[in-house]
Amino acid sequence: MSYKNFAILIPSRIGSTRLKNKALIEIDKKPLIEHVIRGAIKSNLNVPIIVATDTKDIVNVAERCGQIGILTNKDHKSGSDRIFEALEKFDPQKKIKKIIHLQGDLPSVSKKLIVSLAEIIKSNKCIATPVVQADKNEILDENIVKCAASFKNPKPKIGEIGNALYFSRCPIPWGDSIKWHHLGIYGWDRSILEKYIKLRPSNLEISEKLEQLRALEAGINIKILITNEKPIGIQFPKTLIFEIKETEAVVKGQTAASSNKPAILENGIRIMVPPFIQQGEKVEINTEDLSYSKRAE
Repeated sequence: MSYKNFAILIPSRIGSTRLKNKALIEIDKKPLIEHVIRGAIKSNLNVPIIVATDTKDIVNVAERCGQIGILTNKDHKSGSDRIFEALEKFDPQKKIKKIIHLQGDLPSVSKKLIVSLAEIIKSNKCIATPVVQADKNEILDENIVKCAASFKNPKPKIGEIGNALYFSRCPIPWGDSIKWHHLGIYGWDRSILEKYIKLRPSNLEISEKLEQLRALEAGINIKILITNEKPIGIQFPKTLIFEIKETEAVVKGQTAASSNKPAILENGIRIMVPPFIQQGEKVEINTEDLSYSKRAE
């Protein structure tokens, strides 16, 4: 199978709203974003893999993996906006026609799922995205996006393709029918991405806080692929322990009540620590905002 006019794009920003610097936090001695990049490489599409980011640190990770890192505007509101800027910078001649849009915090997307999305957009001018049957404990969870979709088969099976009707954080459709858990991975025809980027956020998008609804309200077809896999995002504990690699020396007369000073953790992340913390010490960090918690015991 040939994907010569394809590219894989991965948005990854340092200022994540949920956890700042999340992409650079190490798992098994590698930054999270590196796991995502290496997962994309394993898809074997043999296409450019482009990381669209707002920091040189993530560009460096991409390049270390032998892939492409492109700096984009820090103020983008969505991953779609970010990958579009990177695509325009990388390919202004518009030779790339099809895009696989992965998420920067989903390192476990399988080769099979990536290839399946690529096959859908290869022959369709649309958006393609996967769903999996929601578990009972996910149906009422507002953090799990549900999708109402139409399929030719009233009892659709894994691998079947349908059309999205609506996305919501509420349990849809009503009743005892299957609830589909939407997975935030996309295939785009480039012309559709260009059209989407020019649209203003829609009323439903603003209400549900879901970008997909902007496309549906504009009449853009979203193909739905049923899968049996559920890529696992990284869930960090409330605190993590890191060694201080660099910080200013203790100044005579400074106390715990003095103003904090900058320090660099072993994974390159910069934080603020009390003045008594020294290079080589281990500290406990709150993962919610990467703030100092206490000296590690």
